[in-house]
Amino acid sequence: MKLSNHYQNAYVTHDIEKAISMLEIKYGFEGISPGEIELDVVTPSGNRKLHMQLAFCWVDSMQFELIQPISGCVEHYLSSLPSDETDFSLRFNHVAMRRDDMDAMRNEIKELDLPVLFEGNLNGLCFIYVDARKSLGHILEYVCTTPEIWNLLGWPAGKQI
Repeated sequence: MKLSNHYQNAYVTHDIEKAISMLEIKYGFEGISPGEIELDVVTPSGNRKLHMQLAFCWVDSMQFELIQPISGCVEHYLSSLPSDETDFSLRFNHVAMRRDDMDAMRNEIKELDLPVLFEGNLNGLCFIYVDARKSLGHILEYVCTTPEIWNLLGWPAGKQI
């Protein structure tokens, strides 16, 4: 099944600090701290930079990712944001599925026959964004890395893939 091992819901915001505060106060989230990242990604039209602030938090076996797009290859995030830039509420953007075999992941994505928005690699963690907005209303992210890196990322103990 192409949506198996769904482990993450990702949201975008105009202001990651305010969004974190809201999650802590309203929903009881704990231990969320943002970080800024700039990396190279590969798009169908060539290589581009992607610059954003990110924050992650596990709630049981679900990871929440918060994204504040800054510059570069951010169109797919901007389209989810509220038009009012003073609105810092979260807007749903994508789900992520864990994979442990790169070749199998690429074959699975090819079988979906959906546009690839971009892909990248960050310290051995490969991610590919697939545009499923016409059929599901959101983007799909497929993520592949080693079991050791999954453990470093806080993959919940006892959670099977």
